[in-house]
Amino acid sequence: MKQKYVCPAIQFLLISTMCAVSASAQDADISFSEIFQAVRKNVDFLKENIIDLLSSEEITIEEFNDSGKTTKTTNIISEYRIFPEIKNSIHNCRVIYDITESLLPTDILREERVLLSAKENGKTQRLDKYEFSEHFLAKGSSYVDFFILFDEQNEKCFNYELKGVEKLNGRDVYVIEIKQRNADVGTKHTETIENIFWNIKYEGSALIDAETMEIVQLKRDGVSLNYRAQRNGSSPINEIFPYVTTRYVFFTQYEYEKVKIKDQYLNLPGSKTVRLFRENGQLYASYKYRYGNYMAFTVDTKILFDAIDE
Repeated sequence: MKQKYVCPAIQFLLISTMCAVSASAQDADISFSEIFQAVRKNVDFLKENIIDLLSSEEITIEEFNDSGKTTKTTNIISEYRIFPEIKNSIHNCRVIYDITESLLPTDILREERVLLSAKENGKTQRLDKYEFSEHFLAKGSSYVDFFILFDEQNEKCFNYELKGVEKLNGRDVYVIEIKQRNADVGTKHTETIENIFWNIKYEGSALIDAETMEIVQLKRDGVSLNYRAQRNGSSPINEIFPYVTTRYVFFTQYEYEKVKIKDQYLNLPGSKTVRLFRENGQLYASYKYRYGNYMAFTVDTKILFDAIDE
């Protein structure tokens, strides 16, 4: 009997925090309001000081069949550039719309990737003939939730609750649960996908360093999106049913860390993990991104890597 997507997703979240030790929020000597305001202040600081950045990027993609067996593994090494165009507020509290905008991507922020190495199932690919493409649900910058969730103009869109204090990698962190107040319903048309449509409330959580009040982890709970795409080929069935609708549920987790850029420290993404589940509950694909070697981008900036094993 196949398990529903909730089971593997919960297992994934438990593993990611298996070393966490829960404590009562009443143990904290600081109020939720003070925590929230301090976090918002740090987010505002990053918005004001974020610049055109270049970093190293390593991506590992695993794809699975209906039996849960890995069918393909892709390893990408690249130079990754991001230049945010900060968007402070979300229109009519449509947070899922803004997320899908960034996934595709949008004007919230922009990103560029220069491939340095690509392997599929361990076999090195020729970069002059290789085209890397992500599932559209795995796309998007690690700043989207970061900037949206703790902006003062968006506070009316969410309910925030301090759930307690935990230990994460040896440090105390506050756990803030975040839930969208009203369902976000919408449809989007793109050039490659006929329609994306959703009807959902955003839910997630933020782990806040109890000493610095910086966000160290963001988790976006299951977001269910349906999309309708045109079938490929010219078979008779494709002429009768030219479109196919697919439903995916995806879970996203971001990790952040302090990085010195020029003369100041910024809270920047260290990793991103996205897990996509099919409608039947089976894991469809896992995307793991790791970032490092951050620097301010200039026309002559270059990221140096160790030699890549062939």
